[in-house]
Amino acid sequence: MEQHPRFENIKYRLFSLLDVEDNQKPTLSFSLEKTINDVANYCNIKQTEIPEELDITIIAMTMTLINTHGYLKGADEQSDNLQSVSEGDTSVTFKSNAQLYADIQTANPVTENYRGQLNKFRKLPL
Repeated sequence: MEQHPRFENIKYRLFSLLDVEDNQKPTLSFSLEKTINDVANYCNIKQTEIPEELDITIIAMTMTLINTHGYLKGADEQSDNLQSVSEGDTSVTFKSNAQLYADIQTANPVTENYRGQLNKFRKLPL
């Protein structure tokens, strides 16, 4: 599968909008890839055919996905990514990267907020 032709440009714009640490970049890139894939699937077009007019929508959808699930929060704010807490001798366990990526895979960035914009570019499946 070919990568979206403007992926690097969109990723750069997304990174510049968020305060991203180096260890968070893979999660953000994966979230962007998933959003682009979901947009292509919803619109019934190839990733290489996604019109430039949807780039800002893709950025907004990725930011919504990241913010609503708290994927970029610091350790002190990661209640959504908390896996377990023990009291005796205090132990806190956060989700692993694999669990985080699995959560991203099950999330659907194509919400009611964006369907109206995407429907303008949606094609009937063949």
